Amino acid sequence: TLIEKKISSQKTLSVKAAEALRKSTFAQSTLKLARIVYDQLSDSVRNDVAFSLDQQFKKMIWKKDFIDEVGIDENFRVSVINNTGFEILGELSAGERICLAFAYSLTLGSVAGIRFPLVVDSPMGKLGPEVQNNLAGILATETRLKIGQSDQQLILLMTDTEYTNSVARIFAARDPIVFSIDFNVAVSETTLVRELN
Repeated sequence: TLIEKKISSQKTLSVKAAEALRKSTFAQSTLKLARIVYDQLSDSVRNDVAFSLDQQFKKMIWKKDFIDEVGIDENFRVSVINNTGFEILGELSAGERICLAFAYSLTLGSVAGIRFPLVVDSPMGKLGPEVQNNLAGILATETRLKIGQSDQQLILLMTDTEYTNSVARIFAARDPIVFSIDFNVAVSETTLVRELN
């Protein structure tokens, strides 16, 4: 800006000064346009993430009519608004927070186009049977092969109260490899035993 002022204040502009002024003006307009594109792109990505997060979370939880909207502000902070218009993120149950975390992870991976492995210990420990089934269905569907991609790797360390017959049937669509972890107290040794599907 200082250089522009100096150049334009000269009464007779030399050819070099005129060229420098032209380049400076072009650079300023390019920067302005780049900022507009960046802001629009950021808003577009944020809106895509918010829409997908809202959809994913509502598919997982059991009290679907209680949540009005899951949103994301310009700093990518999540908000959960109930059907009376109040922010309830801090009041979500442990199970609802688990579902929100899964929904956010799946959404970010999908919007960014990154299919990173998901490794989760006790993913359904605090969920009731209906929500366990909802979550299993979403995980089985959302981590499946997309056109031009391979299936997303999903490693879940689950107890028998989480990996129920119902959840196992849902995950069967993904043809999982299932292991049981057996601990031998006598020799303090853990072994993995592959289950036959």
